[in-house]
Amino acid sequence: MRNNFKIILVKTLIIIFFLISTANTIEQFNFDITEIEITDNGNQFKGLKRGFATSDNGLIIEADIFEYNKLTNILNAYGKVEINDLINNYIIFADNITYIKNKETIFTQGDTKAIIESKYNFLSKNVTLLRDKKELYSSEFTEVKDDKFTQYNLNTFRFYIEESLLKGKNIEVISDYTKSSGNRELYTYKDGIFNLKTKDFNASDTKIFLEKNIFGLNKSLLSLDDKPLLSVNFEENNNLTANLNAPRVYGCFFFQKR
Repeated sequence: MRNNFKIILVKTLIIIFFLISTANTIEQFNFDITEIEITDNGNQFKGLKRGFATSDNGLIIEADIFEYNKLTNILNAYGKVEINDLINNYIIFADNITYIKNKETIFTQGDTKAIIESKYNFLSKNVTLLRDKKELYSSEFTEVKDDKFTQYNLNTFRFYIEESLLKGKNIEVISDYTKSSGNRELYTYKDGIFNLKTKDFNASDTKIFLEKNIFGLNKSLLSLDDKPLLSVNFEENNNLTANLNAPRVYGCFFFQKR
């Protein structure tokens, strides 16, 4: 009798452990979908006709179609995807995404827009988000606009979300993108790191194209086909550390003949 009780107890514990493990796996995501298909012995979920997938760590994903593999813990979302991170305060829009839950990594496919802390707007393609490290990056051309009307154009970028640090290569910085092209300053760099909060930065191979009327000169002397001709080269020291809010110009001014 005692042996039978032990066998029943062991079987019960195994069943309870299995149910808890299964429940934990399913609860990685909570789906709110109009139509759902479950195949492969319950390991494959497909959500149709648009809906939401909510993760266990504050992520809400909206999309037309969801595909979730319970064994690999990978979620694919297709069609007008919107990712809303309620904890870290960012929203990402993309055509399609792949979310590798075990590594907390999200890959976007196609055009991607990200809004970080309601301050920084990213337009890019094929972006990778490392949620644990709070890093966003892409090897595609990217446009970044901040709440101070500064625009950054980069061939590649990596953004450290917590520090608000933007790192990139072949960079253009526009001082005030609301102004016309002839009445704003343009800075170009081979590479650099920019603090979007403080406007401090460190960059190399710097050129500055100043607005046409900065020295009160006649517009015709500084422009050709509405392009500024006054620039600054930093030839003696290729590295420049400065603050975009309080620019200090060191170098040699010259007029280019075109």
